[in-house]
Amino acid sequence: MLFGPTCFVYICGLFTVSASPELYDWDVLLLSDDKSDLVQKVSPDHCMELLNEDMQYIVTVAWEQFKKEFNKTYADNQEHDKRFKLFCQRFMAVREHNKAYREGKVTFEKGINPFSDQTIEEISLSCCGIPSHNLTTLPGLKYRKLDVELPEHVDWREVGAVTSVRSQGTCGSCWAFSVTGAIEGQDFLHSNILKRLSPQQLIDCATPYGTKGCWGGHPPDAYNYVKEAGGMELDSDYPYVAQGQTCRFDKNKVATRIFGFVEIPDNEQILQQAVALYGPIAVAIDALHLSWVDYKKGIISDPACKNTRRDMNHAILLIGYGTDENGTPYWLIKNSQDTWWGEQGYGRMLRNANNMCGIASYANYPII
Repeated sequence: MLFGPTCFVYICGLFTVSASPELYDWDVLLLSDDKSDLVQKVSPDHCMELLNEDMQYIVTVAWEQFKKEFNKTYADNQEHDKRFKLFCQRFMAVREHNKAYREGKVTFEKGINPFSDQTIEEISLSCCGIPSHNLTTLPGLKYRKLDVELPEHVDWREVGAVTSVRSQGTCGSCWAFSVTGAIEGQDFLHSNILKRLSPQQLIDCATPYGTKGCWGGHPPDAYNYVKEAGGMELDSDYPYVAQGQTCRFDKNKVATRIFGFVEIPDNEQILQQAVALYGPIAVAIDALHLSWVDYKKGIISDPACKNTRRDMNHAILLIGYGTDENGTPYWLIKNSQDTWWGEQGYGRMLRNANNMCGIASYANYPII
């Protein structure tokens, strides 16, 4: 069996291989001419044995590429076998979903990424940092809806209010990145200078205010800490290390301050107005679904997503909204899973669809 060749030519349903040190194109590996039915066909334990010989070969080549591209190593053969079975199931599910995407049955495309050999339960430990069992009730100022006309399109990246995408790694620090992004946006709108602030400071120092470092936290608690501590340092002065450590906040290095935060009601129209008028918003969603984990491009829509505040488990940054070429309204969001996720680290979610994944259920922004 050949591992490492990379040029596939799709002819009559078969792959021909040429020796090359480069990687295969995932779009080619995931290509299928069959019609989709969006039915889960295989379980991890029986994935390979239910595939024909050609498909087994494709999955095996994809597995070798996956390990190489994402630097995957495993403790022993048993762990390797377990991860391969999970990958096989996920790979086939992504192929099936993407057939439906090409047929216009779903609004987004999936892809292979570093999570493709993990269960959703394992993913939740690193991706999701909003503890749903103890939601913060710390009061903020209440948002007051205004009677104004809104633009059809908002993208705060276009005016320079959004820093580049970062990776939270295996630390459940999404809440810190969401809050940091919201403060960065407000600071830019007041100073016209974009500063890359320190989520690590929040992880290390906000625990007396109710956060739990890499084990999760809530934006209101983080805002309260920043207000009482006297501000935030730059990321260059307090760099991210993806784990908790002793707080070493230095007031002499404060780059910006806040004076509180605003709570936005659980309403998509009000959320649209807030992000249009006041800048990037910290929001939380129900992200424990493969529609989110495997997302590559398009507009995320998943009827299995929950939309109440108690179901929120992942914090992100809302940076705008718009409508695509098909007339589908979307929210524009920034994630903290590096640029391999979604559209270079950003994503779009269906807007005005019964509060898809709860995006309007737990929204807030800082006051500077």
